[in-house]
Amino acid sequence: MTLLNDSKYGFSFEQNVLRMSLVRGPRRGYPDTPEMWSDQSDEPLVGIHHVKYALVPHRGGWQALAPTRQGVAFNAPLLVQFEPAHGGGLGRIFSALNIEPANVVVEAVKKAEDSNELIVRLYETDGKAADSVLSFNRAPQAARETDMLEWDKYVPAKSFVIEGKKIKVPVAPHEVKTIRVKF
Repeated sequence: MTLLNDSKYGFSFEQNVLRMSLVRGPRRGYPDTPEMWSDQSDEPLVGIHHVKYALVPHRGGWQALAPTRQGVAFNAPLLVQFEPAHGGGLGRIFSALNIEPANVVVEAVKKAEDSNELIVRLYETDGKAADSVLSFNRAPQAARETDMLEWDKYVPAKSFVIEGKKIKVPVAPHEVKTIRVKF
């Protein structure tokens, strides 16, 4: 069972009991904390809290569900917009960027701060190394790693293999990578 939610980060699992902390609001502070820093009201509830959550059953360990992708889908659902039928400029299917395998997630795609290159930030979610493949809708000319600030000085200079419209990027367990792509 995987627990998804929209705003909470306090969880525990012990003896087949899964808990999610919904509200933390102590009446008084710690002994060395001034009381003015804590909630001083006599009401048991302070404000109204809205929490969205879902329990998702699945077979296998936690990686079987790809919980990071499920969490993103839960918190940022696909927005549907109805459009009358028209020819359009693209084919029936179009993807500007696709990434494989499922345990590597693209977190951000943006224009570089100092050039016309594309910045792609990705990370590994399951704690296992991956040979990820980024597939673009057009062929990149170059792809190299940069740091999160895009200063090219906090990570070793490394270029990635490009095969047609694909870039091969090895990713270590839980690693975050920022890739600078030139078209």
